[in-house]
Amino acid sequence: MMYYVFEGVGDEGFVEAGADHISGITKVDDKTVRFTTKAPMSLITFQNSYARYLMPLPKHIIGGFGEEELATNPWFGKPDVVSGPYRVTEFDRDHYVSYEANKNYWKGAPKIDRLNIKIVEGSQLYAGLKSGEIDVTQNTMSAIPLEDYESVQALENVTASFGAPITNLSVFVQTEKITDAKVRQAMVYAIDRRQLLEQLLKGSGEVVEGFLSSASLILTIPSNPCPTTRRRRRNFWKRAVGTAARP
Repeated sequence: MMYYVFEGVGDEGFVEAGADHISGITKVDDKTVRFTTKAPMSLITFQNSYARYLMPLPKHIIGGFGEEELATNPWFGKPDVVSGPYRVTEFDRDHYVSYEANKNYWKGAPKIDRLNIKIVEGSQLYAGLKSGEIDVTQNTMSAIPLEDYESVQALENVTASFGAPITNLSVFVQTEKITDAKVRQAMVYAIDRRQLLEQLLKGSGEVVEGFLSSASLILTIPSNPCPTTRRRRRNFWKRAVGTAARP
């Protein structure tokens, strides 16, 4: 759905039935692809919200696969043609994935020869980090329970690092069902985002007024941000949906 930002992709995130190409995604040469967006976009937004999810696949290997095979063919369990820094050597979907360095990686061979990613419950991460059984974990590959955040940061053998707030949590609303813009706005106002940040995320993040975070080079601070006090949020909600409603 997120690819609706590119030329040639419909607003619902799909191309027209029978399409064999996307006008906004074109080959420049054997090592270059051009992406054309419908509206201006900062490079950091493109890299972190789109490019990171684009994975090249070997056409000469999977080009003949039927649509059904893309989810079942055993090649995907142990691909022998890769574009990333590592290649899969062993795979057990319920326990682990083992990798070896791709010596031909275009950015140069990785300094770590082998990786082993264990598949465990989030509740086991703290114990694994404490014992040294787990060397590294991060949010795009695992989820440390929020109640363990402070305990993990307190471990003497662990260095906790917080990166720039480059992604956000988005909620999509069916505007055909909720047609009144003021009601949709009231729904946003009714959520105490500051409280979520401070109590749920332990202050690790920021409240943003829109899609872009402070890491964006084109961020513009709105002149009328969402109300920050409970009284102001409640008053707006009452004006939008009636005095009987309570956020």
